[in-house]
Amino acid sequence: ALRCLFLRKFYRELIDNQVSFSFIMEITGGKDRAMKETRTLSKIKPLQDGRVPWRRFFARTMDHLICEILIGAVLSLVFHMNILSGSPAVLLAFWAGSCLLMLFLEPLSLSVWGRTPGKAVWGLSVRNPEGKRLSFGEAQSRAWCVLKKGCALYIPVISLFCLYRSCRSAREGERLWWEMDSELFLAEGGKFLRGVGFLAGYAALLASWLLIWQAGAVGPNKSPLSVSGFCENYNRVQSFFGISRPVNLPDTDLYQYIGRPMYLDENGEWQNASGFSQHFAENFSELPKLEFLGDSKDLTGIRFSMKYDRENVTVTSYRDFMALAAAAFICGQKEYQLLPVTPGMVYHQIRKLAGEYGSFSWKINGITVESRINYSDYRWVEGGAMMIPEYGGEPYFELDFQVSR
Repeated sequence: ALRCLFLRKFYRELIDNQVSFSFIMEITGGKDRAMKETRTLSKIKPLQDGRVPWRRFFARTMDHLICEILIGAVLSLVFHMNILSGSPAVLLAFWAGSCLLMLFLEPLSLSVWGRTPGKAVWGLSVRNPEGKRLSFGEAQSRAWCVLKKGCALYIPVISLFCLYRSCRSAREGERLWWEMDSELFLAEGGKFLRGVGFLAGYAALLASWLLIWQAGAVGPNKSPLSVSGFCENYNRVQSFFGISRPVNLPDTDLYQYIGRPMYLDENGEWQNASGFSQHFAENFSELPKLEFLGDSKDLTGIRFSMKYDRENVTVTSYRDFMALAAAAFICGQKEYQLLPVTPGMVYHQIRKLAGEYGSFSWKINGITVESRINYSDYRWVEGGAMMIPEYGGEPYFELDFQVSR
């Protein structure tokens, strides 16, 4: 006990009067360890008042983003969820998962290295009053206090107030709640380079986030692509991009709300969700009847066509189906790479081309996506979401779509 009291006294003198840290360690019987710790702390200084609030804020922001990326990877690659959909399930998973992961990874990092990745970038480290690394239990108690009192469990609005209060306390030189039993050290110099390193690291983390997000849209099946494999890929892509209506209905808020998506079975036939049926009074054009090109176990392409001559049929551009089918087939090729063309780029490019009710041809990685459309005596309604026959005219509509390699 006397030894511990003696050590505490000299450590406080280290903070107040810059007493040699190696001298303290030598008294405790650890000369070799003292030399190692001296080298580690030779370029850092203790912060009694913690007046680096922005460094601390950005360090924690980076650490939290790392946890969210890990949670996002599980949601995207394992459960195939669109992590940017903003759905309640995704938001709840991110909130609970990132908090729990922070309570494990931060203590582990502090107990092993004395710093987290974010703290390392900004030259911060955490030690106990004796100058040693925190134990896992001590670090976990500290992390829980930060999460509870400093971030308010990341509850919206409340967390902003707690972050502001913590920042103000740090600027005024007050010791924060979670640092009653620990000390924060700051490396001297290199402020500009640390800022550049933070921006570069944060940009890299955001890039990895976007790649993980897009990876969730890639179907489980690769070429040789069978009929059932393509259909499974299509259903995955449709769920990822949140198509919530049959693809022959117009893309309007009304049909997004009252409609339910239909899925392709293993034979390429359209099916409603289990236990659900839907009918619409409007005379819309039919769902695409797919024609599979090549061998049933090694598809070379898919195709569908339709033709209406002097029929009172409301037609849509089928842009969502074309985009989904193209993404499912292109991303299902064994040579497909997530970069430089992501599933989202394929989807939005085809959707844009098809939404203009005109013929187009688009090639990528040896695969051709083409559509030929011809119509007369039709007029656009709902901002181009659908076309209806002109009154008294002789409406004609013909569409042929194909994805092939």
